Amino acid sequence: MRVYVVRHGDAVPPRGGGERALTEHGIQDANDAGRLLASEGFDFLLYSPKLRTRQTRDCILSTAGDVDNREELSLLPPTTEQSVADAIQTCSSESVVLVSHLPLVAELVGWFTTGDPRDYRLMGFPPAGIVALDMDVVGQGMASLAWHAFPPEFTQQ
Repeated sequence: MRVYVVRHGDAVPPRGGGERALTEHGIQDANDAGRLLASEGFDFLLYSPKLRTRQTRDCILSTAGDVDNREELSLLPPTTEQSVADAIQTCSSESVVLVSHLPLVAELVGWFTTGDPRDYRLMGFPPAGIVALDMDVVGQGMASLAWHAFPPEFTQQ
């Protein structure tokens, strides 16, 4: 199974606790992320219910084409890494896109790859960044890093 962990696109600064929308730059990067994900192919998308992640989801879906199975999953604390793994397992899919926020996206990469949510080994996780993980069994320490791609270039590394 391949899991694409995606951070939401660049959002406007926080203002008094309200929802944060994507900036124009954030929309562009989210569209670019969608094009890259379209070239990879995926058939299930999980995302946080926050406005900036829903907008990122919309950009990904509009550029990636049809995804038949879509499910909304709250990926915000107190969500645990194990609860996200359980949700991924219920997808019955070979490729899942997961859109959420820092620090959760970095913690998930660490937890899936080394078993430690504090062990994120890449330099940063910018808005609209993608980390692709491969795993035969979804769980703690079971993934390998396939590639990562960060804006503005979105080339796989």
